[in-house]
Amino acid sequence: MSREKRFKNTFAPWVENKWLTVEMLIGMVKIGFPWEKMPHDAQIAILEAMR
Repeated sequence: MSREKRFKNTFAPWVENKWLTVEMLIGMVKIGFPWEKMPHDAQIAILEAMR
């Protein structure tokens, strides 16, 4: 059984979720969250998911 990768939310205090999935991160970027504020490992996961 594979688990979806999750990221601890330490960079978006306005988001109530403590853990964020790749899909949630993609949505945040689409609505204008600054790419440069996204953690590096989250950026890599987003790029891999969008291939």
